[in-house]
Amino acid sequence: MRFEMENLPKVSIIIVNHNTRDLLKKCLLSLKEGSEGIDSQVLVVDNGSVDGSNKMLQEEFPAIKLIANSENQGFAKANNQALQQMQGEYALLLNSDAQLKSGAVYKLYNFMLKNAKAGIVGPRLLNEDGTLQPSTYPPFSLWREFIRTSRLYLLLPRKLKGKMFLGTFWDHRQARMVSRLKGACIMVSKTAIANVGLLSEDFFFYGEIHDWCLRMWENGWEVWFCPDAEVIHIGSQTAQKKWCEKEHRLIKLSEQERLLSKHVLPLVKWLLFLNYLLSDIIGYIFRVFWKQSSLKNREINILKLEISWYANRFKETYLWFFWHNKAIAWFHKTRFYQYRSLLKLCRLFNIQKHEVKNISDEVFPLETFVKDKWQTGLKERSRTGMLDFYCARTLYFIVRIFKPEIVVETGVANGASSFFILSALESNKKGRLYSIDYPFSGKESFIPEGKEPGWIVPPHLRSRWTLELGKTSEKLKALLEKLGRIDVFFHDSEHTYNTMLFEYETAWKYLNRSGLLISDDVGFNDAFGTFVKRFNARYFVQGNRLGVAQK
Repeated sequence: MRFEMENLPKVSIIIVNHNTRDLLKKCLLSLKEGSEGIDSQVLVVDNGSVDGSNKMLQEEFPAIKLIANSENQGFAKANNQALQQMQGEYALLLNSDAQLKSGAVYKLYNFMLKNAKAGIVGPRLLNEDGTLQPSTYPPFSLWREFIRTSRLYLLLPRKLKGKMFLGTFWDHRQARMVSRLKGACIMVSKTAIANVGLLSEDFFFYGEIHDWCLRMWENGWEVWFCPDAEVIHIGSQTAQKKWCEKEHRLIKLSEQERLLSKHVLPLVKWLLFLNYLLSDIIGYIFRVFWKQSSLKNREINILKLEISWYANRFKETYLWFFWHNKAIAWFHKTRFYQYRSLLKLCRLFNIQKHEVKNISDEVFPLETFVKDKWQTGLKERSRTGMLDFYCARTLYFIVRIFKPEIVVETGVANGASSFFILSALESNKKGRLYSIDYPFSGKESFIPEGKEPGWIVPPHLRSRWTLELGKTSEKLKALLEKLGRIDVFFHDSEHTYNTMLFEYETAWKYLNRSGLLISDDVGFNDAFGTFVKRFNARYFVQGNRLGVAQK
């Protein structure tokens, strides 16, 4: 193997590492025998390791190119950094917990040369004890999943099962085209990458290789399994260090949904979800009654977690279609309901009733301002990204009464909620708002063409405002760490169970004593209810829409 050469290498070997120093060393040592007979370039992308991985690389493998990130950028983004610097005709994406067996790189390279339409090829994966590690997957199919879930596959001949299901149902001794591959080790054509694009950075740690495989097929490339090349793969080493079992499972479920959302129709996605859940439930029942064994608490808890996750996601989708029930929406917007809600809020947080009337009078000119700003031509847009005025009044009221110094908001869109918060801070003559927004484009956008996030906010309020663009998964914790302590947190970004719970739990740690956590659209799922129950927090919900919890 050559780490430096005058001629361009045939293969660029790319390894992403995050706190797996000892495994990374074994992986790199395996390259000498594993890439024998072929010129290669090696790039290691380190995702903010704190276990001495970089020092080990610099001392023991100084010729290897190191791309050192200050924080964990995720699997897809880290690989993309190296793919943009690759010099070879092909890229070998190799996990740090994998070890190449003799000639593996040359065998994969030779296979790609013989199969011009192959965009991706994967080797035969082995466990540490030398047994087979299944690594192939069939296309998404409802009838196939039904046969698997119902256990009807037990009646099928072995060869037919292998053809239909791949995975554990065949012995991996023959080369074959497959729908998707496990991402522990894959070789990818540089030409195919130029045609299909890099790994999707919408995925953080799972699903990105499956998405890549499916995009290859969609663009006329093939995905192959090559049994001649063998690689030992330990598996899940980074994940085990970073997440507990429940967190690990939640992330896999979320990334699975992201993958399905991109490649199948919504109805098919939900039917597949139902099959996956039923398969897990039947699997647990099978182990108890067929094998006469008892379920461990760990298995029961994971099953409960899965049922809860699927139920929450179904509820989110169900409410998306029925959210705008006109009768309920009309009642929630009546002055009677709003006044009653504010009185309930006063009782909960020991606020004097007379303050309700005084502050309520201040908010109506603000509503007029927003309505005028949202011009006639823009009103016709169905996706406004606007906080309902009855919720905006409550938000304004809370900020006026509690007089916070620091408010953090996620989700800005056109800036209606930002405007009401900033107006309240201005009336208080104190306080600052920090907002994070991740604007979408095209049909998904809430913002009119030609407008910037927060365009409704007038210039005289912007001196109290700091706006950052980016995903809350990447920006929120860093912002809160910089601020130290905050008084009010307001969630109005992506209203999925996982995102809402992540933002609630992250912000709660930084809230001052008696600080407030406010969330829009709490009726979309059970995240808010789960959160207040977990932390035993006093809370208030207005119109199944706006939730307020006090620390």
